Amino acid sequence: MIAGIAQRQGPMDMGPFLLPITDEEIDIMSRFLLPLLLLVLTLAACQAVDSPDTRDILAVMQKAQDGWNAGDLEAYLGSYWQSPELRFAGGARVSYGWEQVLKNYQASYPDRAAMGQLRFSEMQVDLLSGKDALVFGRWQLTRQDDQPQGLFTLHLKRLDAGWKIVADHTSSGASVPLDQGASIDRQGLMEKIQELADPACAGRLPGTSGYDLAARRMAAHFADLGLQPGGDDRYFQTLTIEANTILPGCVFTYENGDHERVTATLDEDYLFRGFSGSGQVDAPVVFCGYGISEPERGYDDYGDIDVEGKVVLVFKQSPRWQIDDEGWGAWSYPRPKAQAALDHGAVAVLMVSRPNDERPQPLISSMMHGEGEQVDIPQLQISHEVAGALLGHTGLTLSDLQTRIDQGKDPQSRELNQSVQITVSNRYRKEADTANVVAILPGTDPLLKHEHLVIGAHLDHVGAQAGTALFPGANDNASGSAAVVEMAEAFVRSGTQPRRSVVFVLFTGEEQGLIGSQYYAENPALPLNKAVAMFNLDCVAHGDSIQIWGGKTSPSLWDLARSFDAADAGLLAMRTGRGGGADAAPFHQLGLPSLYFTSKYSYTHLHRTSDTIDTLNPELFTTLTRVAYRTAAAVADGRYQREELMP
Repeated sequence: MIAGIAQRQGPMDMGPFLLPITDEEIDIMSRFLLPLLLLVLTLAACQAVDSPDTRDILAVMQKAQDGWNAGDLEAYLGSYWQSPELRFAGGARVSYGWEQVLKNYQASYPDRAAMGQLRFSEMQVDLLSGKDALVFGRWQLTRQDDQPQGLFTLHLKRLDAGWKIVADHTSSGASVPLDQGASIDRQGLMEKIQELADPACAGRLPGTSGYDLAARRMAAHFADLGLQPGGDDRYFQTLTIEANTILPGCVFTYENGDHERVTATLDEDYLFRGFSGSGQVDAPVVFCGYGISEPERGYDDYGDIDVEGKVVLVFKQSPRWQIDDEGWGAWSYPRPKAQAALDHGAVAVLMVSRPNDERPQPLISSMMHGEGEQVDIPQLQISHEVAGALLGHTGLTLSDLQTRIDQGKDPQSRELNQSVQITVSNRYRKEADTANVVAILPGTDPLLKHEHLVIGAHLDHVGAQAGTALFPGANDNASGSAAVVEMAEAFVRSGTQPRRSVVFVLFTGEEQGLIGSQYYAENPALPLNKAVAMFNLDCVAHGDSIQIWGGKTSPSLWDLARSFDAADAGLLAMRTGRGGGADAAPFHQLGLPSLYFTSKYSYTHLHRTSDTIDTLNPELFTTLTRVAYRTAAAVADGRYQREELMP
């Protein structure tokens, strides 16, 4: 599991490539462990394994590793250029010269216990020319009490004596004690998910008593920990939100190809859109393509068909092609499509996902509806099977119609000679009360306590429909909320308060478009110009590995998290991306470095009634939370300095 450096007296013990430093330098140096020249046994896939130069470089690295593990620092440094121009860089310090480097190592690693044993991984050799190469990789020491680890970049040159390292730069995560994060355990995490996925919380739809219950339960955890309230009403940062509840008593029937009336089953054949209006409808169905009406731009699915008093069937998503440089914009959302249908006289809208996608979207419940006023007509998403039955008399399939539209960029609207009956009632509120849940753990350092880390996750989900279809949201995002609360407990239980302050936030309204996180970013509990980073956890308990977004814009922060993963189970996917995404987006837009923790292959049950606690991967969930916590602990302890976002 994730491990790191224990606190020691005297020079800071940071790994084979680090020089001894004074206590005053700890804050600067601790995030850059100048690596022990790593030399790994593992070759990156992109390398030509049979290249003679690559083999020679790996042999140099292997010899250095063997020298270190034999306790022979001179043998280890035999892989380096024995010149006054040899350069070591790490943290805020650069050192020159082979002799000086050897003296520094001898002071920092006086015996075998201090040196430990080396482990190398993920090495990549890039041959720049016949005389120059770059080597990237990861190092880790295993000692009795800790496991220092980090990343490195080496510049090698082919000299008369063979390939030698002429420059070494290490960017590394600060190591933490082996048992840090041990209080984060599977049982505590799963119990918190159970609290949030409880049917009593009714899918945690903002503006309902179910969400309020979930918020109170999480606030009670923060209170039990003695954290400071961060809201305007103790732990609650209150705001209003558009809310809609689909009430019991809903019915949907349709005609099959033989004009037989079929009663559809909620959650198997159809679901209502989150902002569906009310109504009782018995009307024929008309297919209207993508449901887009843009005649002035040269495309109108309603241009040559009469939909007055009828039900329109449209693709839920917008086309993948464009008719001009403006893109489809709002037409990717259901509300504008419902409004266009109403404007043309339709009485209800049936939406179906594009059948020709590689993985067509299944039936899901969603509150992401787009901007505008409530459109008070029934709005449903139906299955491909039901849509196929409605197309039975056309001689065409849903796939045929999408293909024709996409190939010709030409509407294929038509009567279907089938009818449907819909009965639905709702409770709509333009402004319903809801709240973020906010708690603060004050820092202890006289200077650093004025800085802080924000750790957040969205608490809301998509609720329930008609009193029968419950969306528990165990992974999305009871898992992220549970992880945030568990991390708060780990900070408190560690017995040592962090030097920086930490703000824990459970956001409302993420499913409707980042409502709560945007509100918090505009109304923070502590000034965001004093924040150093934001961590977002969303869908972190299903799948098989860890994904952390943000590495391309905040590489030092991502390297920090990556180093902790390496010291744990090594489950982090190396693919990353720009910062932001979900509830991290409002913070990233303000220039705050962010990491977005999620689990890879996490969306099997996204917004479906099957997102239940028994579909989760508790071991992955526990490991991911520990990685997030240990990274957060290093940031909160001052071992990371806020970086400028990369373009």
